[in-house]
Amino acid sequence: MAQTDEWSWPIEPDTATPTERDRPLTFLWRPRIDERIASVVLPPARSSRHEIARQRIIAEAVLAHEEGRFVSYSRRKAFYAGRRRYNGAAFTYTNVLSAVEDLLQQ
Repeated sequence: MAQTDEWSWPIEPDTATPTERDRPLTFLWRPRIDERIASVVLPPARSSRHEIARQRIIAEAVLAHEEGRFVSYSRRKAFYAGRRRYNGAAFTYTNVLSAVEDLLQQ
């Protein structure tokens, strides 16, 4: 799909999101701990904030999978500066990148 103008992306019928776009990591979703998540064997979390970061990333990944999309996140340190107020104390460059690394190794 091509961009139709400089402000919008075409929407597939019966959907509310552009299908070519990734789902951004927002840290707004928490997973329900069920068999799918409990069965994932991860190394021990470095801290409680690191565990929160892993859980939030898992939740976003599940939602993206249900929509047939991927999750995108920034690897730029400056992106995470000053976002604690809106995204929580676990939303840091170190926590996000190390949580993604833990999940990619599984």
